[in-house]
Amino acid sequence: MVNGTPSDWGGIYQDITPEAGSYLFWQTGDRLPLARCLHSGSSFTDAGTSDKPATITLTETTSLRFQLTLRAEHTYKDARVTPVLIKNK
Repeated sequence: MVNGTPSDWGGIYQDITPEAGSYLFWQTGDRLPLARCLHSGSSFTDAGTSDKPATITLTETTSLRFQLTLRAEHTYKDARVTPVLIKNK
């Protein structure tokens, strides 16, 4: 849960290293803060929704960073976000 108003941009992140394959990525709960996957330098993929997930395709085992991006000067009140990543079969 996120509460308050950040004075600067920030985030909460988790690094993972999934194997090659196609993955579906979305977030449940509130739309802010936004869940984002950072990969390949400065490239990123924003989370979709459960009915329209984003797709991430990896050609090899790759290190990815998943983060919740907190906007400066935006007030969050009891924001609940759950990022979801599953391998597409």
